[in-house]
Amino acid sequence: MSRAALAHLAAAFGLGAGFAAGLAFAEVGWATLAFAAAIALAAVTTGLSVALARRLDHRVASRLGAIGAAVGHAEMQRGHEVDYVESIVSTLHQSLMRASAVRNGVAQSPLPIAVLTENGEIATASDGLLALGAQFERGSLFPDYEVLAVTGAGETIIGSRRYRVVLAGAEGTRRLVSLVPEQSGLDDSLAASIAEAMISGSADLALTERLKALGPPARPLLRGFEAIEDGLGLIDGVLDGDRRALAAAKGRNDALGARARAIADLIAAFGAGREEEDETRARLEDKLRRIADLVERHRAMAARLRDSAEGLRADGASLGVALDAGGARAAAAGKLGREAQVVIDEALDAARTNSDWAASIGALTLEISGLVAAIETVSFRTNLIALNASIEAARAGEKGAGFAVVADEVRTLAQTASKTAKQIRSLVARGRSESVDGAAGAAGLARLVEDLDGHLRNLSTETDRIADALGHGKGALAEIDRKAAAIAGDAERATGGVYPRKASNG
Repeated sequence: MSRAALAHLAAAFGLGAGFAAGLAFAEVGWATLAFAAAIALAAVTTGLSVALARRLDHRVASRLGAIGAAVGHAEMQRGHEVDYVESIVSTLHQSLMRASAVRNGVAQSPLPIAVLTENGEIATASDGLLALGAQFERGSLFPDYEVLAVTGAGETIIGSRRYRVVLAGAEGTRRLVSLVPEQSGLDDSLAASIAEAMISGSADLALTERLKALGPPARPLLRGFEAIEDGLGLIDGVLDGDRRALAAAKGRNDALGARARAIADLIAAFGAGREEEDETRARLEDKLRRIADLVERHRAMAARLRDSAEGLRADGASLGVALDAGGARAAAAGKLGREAQVVIDEALDAARTNSDWAASIGALTLEISGLVAAIETVSFRTNLIALNASIEAARAGEKGAGFAVVADEVRTLAQTASKTAKQIRSLVARGRSESVDGAAGAAGLARLVEDLDGHLRNLSTETDRIADALGHGKGALAEIDRKAAAIAGDAERATGGVYPRKASNG
C-alpha cells in the first residue's frame, strides 16, 4: 500500500476521531463546538497527512526509479511499488549469484587467471594463478597493473617461464586478467575470448569448438565453463521456482548450493511477506469501508441536525410572533389595569363619602327622633288640656259653648299633631334603618373596593412581570435562533452541501 493510501487512511481515522469528539461534545450540549472540532480535526489531519505522504511517496518513487533504471528495469507503475521492489531485488540477487558463479568458476580454473578491481587489486585468483606464487594472493596489487591498464597486454616472467598477460573488460569496472604461457597453443585472441566468456559466465559455440580443438590442455577450461553454466542454470531455476532446481540446490554442499538455497529461502520469505501484506491491506480496506460508513452516518446525522435546526428556527419565528402578540396584549392589559385603578380610586372615595353621609344622616335622624318625642309630648298635653277645656265648657253650659268649640279644635289639632308626629317617627325610624343599612353597605362597598384595588394593583404588577418575562423570552428566542442558525451552518459545512435543504413551509 502506498504512503498516500496510508495517509488517506490516517485522515479517515482522524475524521472518525473528530466525529467521536463531536458526539462527546454534543452529549453535553456543545453542538456547535462539536461540529467545529470535528471539521477542524478532519481538515488538519487530512491536509497534513496527504501532503507529507505525497512528498514521501514522490521521494521514494524517484529513488526506486533510479535503482530500477540502474538494473535495467522499466519505469515503475504507480500502485505497484511492492512488485517493483521485489523485481529489483530478484534482479540484484540474480546478478549477485551470476557473479558468485563466475567467481567460483574462476577460482576453480587451472589456468592462471584473476578478477581485478578497478584499482588493480586481486579480488579472486584461480588455483592456477595461486600456484605461481604468493604475490597473487587475494587483496594483493597485480604486478605492473598501471602499464597493463594502458596497453591491455604485456609479458612477464614467473620463475623460468614466460607468460603473455591479457587484460579483458571495460575500464572502471572489474576486469579479468589471464596469464597465457608460451607454447600453450593459446593465442591472444583466444585468451581474450576465454576472458570475456569468464566475465559473461558462458562460452559460445565457436569458443567451445576452438577449445575442444586444443585437446587435453583445454579440457579444464571446458569443465570450468560447464560448471559455471550449470551453476547459473541452477540459480535461474531457483529464481523461477523450479522444484527440480530447488531439489538440486538442496543436494549440493558447495558454496553455490548454499547460495541457491539462500535465494530460495529469500523468495519464500518474499512470498510470505506479500501474503501478509495482502491480508493487512484487506484488513485496512475493511476498516476504511467501516470508517466510510461511519462518516456517511455522520453526514446523515449532520443533515438531520441541520433540518432540525432549520425547523427550530421556523418554530422560533412563529413563537416570536406569538410572544410579540402576547407582549402587546400584556401591555394593553396593564394599561386597562391602570385605568381601572383610577376608577377604583374614585369609587373608593365615593364609597367613603357615602359612608360619611350615612353616618351624618343617622345622627340627624336621632335628633329628629328627639324633636318628634317632644312634639308628641306637647300634643299629648295639649290633648289633655283640650279635653279638660271641653269638660269645663260643658259644665258652663251655654256660656261655655264657644269655649267648647275652641277646645274641640285644639283637641283635634293636638290629635293631628300626635298623628303627624307618629308618621314622622315612622319615617325617621325607616330613614334611620335605611341610613344604617346604607352605612353598612357603604362600608362593605368600601371594603370591596379596597380589595378590588389590591387585586388590581397585584394584577398590574403581574402584568408588568409578564411583559418583562415576554421580553426576556423574546431575547432568549433570538439567542436560540442564532444558535440554531450556527448549528445549521456547521451541519451544512460538515456535509459539504451534499444533502439538499428541505423546502420551506412558509
